Amino acid sequence: MGAVRSRFDIPVMADISTLEEGVTAAANGVDILAPTLAGYTSYSRQLVGPGPDLQLTKELVRLGVPVIAEGRLQTPQDVRAAFAAGVHAVVVGSMITRPHLITRHFLTGVPKPNTPIGAIDIGGTKIAAAISAGVDWVDRERAPTPADADAVVNTAIDLLQRLIHRNRIGSLAAIGVSTGGGVDHEGRIASATDIMPGFAGTDLRTAVADAFGVPVGVMNDGHAAALAEAEIGAGSGYATVLGLTIGTGLGGGIVHHGELYRGGSGLAGSVGHLIIEPGGRPCSCGGTGCAEAYVSGGGLLQTYNEAA
Repeated sequence: MGAVRSRFDIPVMADISTLEEGVTAAANGVDILAPTLAGYTSYSRQLVGPGPDLQLTKELVRLGVPVIAEGRLQTPQDVRAAFAAGVHAVVVGSMITRPHLITRHFLTGVPKPNTPIGAIDIGGTKIAAAISAGVDWVDRERAPTPADADAVVNTAIDLLQRLIHRNRIGSLAAIGVSTGGGVDHEGRIASATDIMPGFAGTDLRTAVADAFGVPVGVMNDGHAAALAEAEIGAGSGYATVLGLTIGTGLGGGIVHHGELYRGGSGLAGSVGHLIIEPGGRPCSCGGTGCAEAYVSGGGLLQTYNEAA
C-alpha cells in the first residue's frame, strides 16, 4: 500500500469486512478505512445484521486512521449513528445507485391501499387463483391444469373472475401471475416443456390484462417464489437468496440485494434442466438426466418406487 502511494502520490483507501482486515490495512499505512465489505464476504456475513455494522465502525475509528462509513446505511438515524461513532464521512451508496431501495424504504411507512390485488399461479398439475387485501387472503380457488394451452389461460381467468363475483369486489388494483415455463420481459411464455404442451408463445400478460383491465405482471413461478422468500420470507435480510421450488417440475430463482437475477436467458436459477445424471431418466424437456427428472413430485415418487 505504501508502494502505491509513493508511486502514484495518491491517498490509499482500504475497503474491509472485519476488524482484523482493518488492523492489517492500518499497519500497512493506508490513509482511509471503510467497512464497505462488512457482511458481504463469506466470513463476515454471519457477523452483520441488516443494518450497518456500527460496532466495527467504532473499532476502526480507534485505530487512529480516518474512517468513511459505507455499507447498509439506509436511514438518517444510521448516518447520525455513524458520525457519532467518530467517522470522517458517510457514503450512502446503494440508496443512490439503486433508487428502488429508497422507494421501498419509504413505502414501508405508507398505508397499504384497500383495493384488493389478484393472484394467479399456473402449474403443471393445478391452477390457483386468490385475492388479497394487504397481507391477508380474502379468498382462494383452484382447478386442475388442462392439457390445452388456451384452456389453461381461460381456466386461470375464470377462477379469478369467480372469486371477484363471489366476494362482490368491484375492481382489482393489479394482478400478479406466476407460471411454469420461461417468461420474457413482455409477459409472454418464451419456453415450456411437455408438462404444459403448446404453452410456449402464449401472450399471458395481454390475455389477463384484456380480461380484467388492470396492470398485470407475469413471472416464472420459481422466480416469484424466490423473490417472495427474499422479501418477506425465510430469506429476508440476506444479501443473496437461492430459492428452489419442487412440484410437478423443479424451479428456482436467485435474488441478490433485493433484485431478481434473470441472466441473459431470463432463466437464471431455473435449475430443473441442469443435467445431473448423463443418459439418465427421460425428462419432460425431451432430454435425459435432468435434475427435474429426479427432484420433482414425479421424480421423487419414481425414486421411492424404485427403492421399494
